[in-house]
Amino acid sequence: MDHLITINESYYPAVQAVRDGSYKRPFWGRFGFYRKMMGDFILKSVQPDRKKKIKTFSIWEPGSSDLGADILPRFLKHQQEMAQFIASCEDLLEAGAAISSPASRVIVYNLETAFDIITQHEFRHLAQALEILELLRNDD
Repeated sequence: MDHLITINESYYPAVQAVRDGSYKRPFWGRFGFYRKMMGDFILKSVQPDRKKKIKTFSIWEPGSSDLGADILPRFLKHQQEMAQFIASCEDLLEAGAAISSPASRVIVYNLETAFDIITQHEFRHLAQALEILELLRNDD
């Protein structure tokens, strides 16, 4: 859950920069075919039904295992904030805004795809958690 909060919040600065007009789109971001290719590639890699493990970028590595008992309430609060954040970006989505991944300026995709990546990544981790629960149930 901490990993998901960290990833999701890493998108906030780029979106804020687009909103206030200070965002400098990387060179590759000028090309729609490149944004689509990169977005489709990343989106495919985070699908919940994808069984192949992928290593995360170092900026998104999970923190210490000592997260505290408040991780679930923090995560639930973050989910509400994230839903509001996405809803507040409707104007940017309509304008076709594009951003680079917080992990690498070489990876550029449309903001709509970024939100799809975020949500599918969350579903992927939910599916993994459910698999672990099922294994634990079968061990009993």
